Amino acid sequence: AVQKECSAPLWVAILGTYLTPTAIPQELGPRIDYALGTMQGQGLDLDKVKLFYGGHSLGSIFIQDHLAANHGSGGPMAGKVQVLGQTLFGGFLQRKYTFPTLAYPVPTLTVGGELDGLARVARVAEAYYKSNGMADFPVEIVMGMTHMQFASGEPPLLVKLRDLLPEISEDDAHAAV
Repeated sequence: AVQKECSAPLWVAILGTYLTPTAIPQELGPRIDYALGTMQGQGLDLDKVKLFYGGHSLGSIFIQDHLAANHGSGGPMAGKVQVLGQTLFGGFLQRKYTFPTLAYPVPTLTVGGELDGLARVARVAEAYYKSNGMADFPVEIVMGMTHMQFASGEPPLLVKLRDLLPEISEDDAHAAV
């Protein structure tokens, strides 16, 4: 859906591996640099790249902590590549970044599902409240969408046990995001 709306080339890297599908925090920086180096070898111009991070669920926690500590001159490729923002899917900025007021160094889009049984809509609503209308911290809720609908395939056991039932199709959920 993103590529349909974007006229520029879209490069995507997924940082998980077969053994560790979710990159653990201490591996994020090296995996990001490796992915960017590989993409550069395939034609990505690192001098012109507009880099955004994204994370789903626990990945949204890991990526926001990594980005808070590693942006600007401490960012990817020894600070040569600027990260313009991040999107948190089925996640939200942690309270350590929003209490008592929002203090996070990088623009962040939060996307939640109304029927997300893991990243509950009340917590996403709190993110909206804390963003206080700041343009760099938009929050969107997709009506009828669940936690698993940010992905596809067979849900892990925890998601099976805690997620709610969707009111929209997976295709509609993916198109909305």
